[in-house]
Amino acid sequence: MKINRGFVPLTKDEICRLDGGHRRGEELLFAVELGPLVRAWVYGHLRNQYRTQRCPKHPEGWEPITADGFGNELRYDLATGTLELPTPAVWNDGTLCVFPQRHPANIYRHHAGNETAQLKRRDARIWTARFHLVRALRQHWNDARQIGMLMTETLGIPWQEKTSEPRAARLIAYAYEIHEQTCRDLTDLLKVAPQVLQRAA
Repeated sequence: MKINRGFVPLTKDEICRLDGGHRRGEELLFAVELGPLVRAWVYGHLRNQYRTQRCPKHPEGWEPITADGFGNELRYDLATGTLELPTPAVWNDGTLCVFPQRHPANIYRHHAGNETAQLKRRDARIWTARFHLVRALRQHWNDARQIGMLMTETLGIPWQEKTSEPRAARLIAYAYEIHEQTCRDLTDLLKVAPQVLQRAA
């Protein structure tokens, strides 16, 4: 029998006893620390209970997570309490790249009747849209200036082309501030022909 302790992080022992599988895989919420002031929420399911799958990279085992917004499986490392996420960064030439990086993360059970969990599920949808926008920016980097102008207009921030900060870093920061529907709209704009995007800007 599972005891509902409220919306509190799971302990390592509780994580190791979670149910996995396509039908029984538990609904989970992850609070991921992307940076000192940036906490992302990710919603997903435990695909299987893999705590015994150990290797040098995961000495105490890992948990495979199927998460909204990510095509590839995410791994939660039991030894460090970290979740490996595709993380945006900036190349030396100032363009945007994405690479896997571990981030500290707490795991919560998603109880359908828990109001706090529902609010965090909403936050997870917002972050899913933001991750999609960053991915679209990387795939359509030639149109980054136009989409950047639209993003700053949405946030009420003047676009300044001359700056020592790489454009990619600014666009990542902007993407992490925009609400869900605007992220989706901007992602859709990046999929259209460049001339249409320029008219929209």
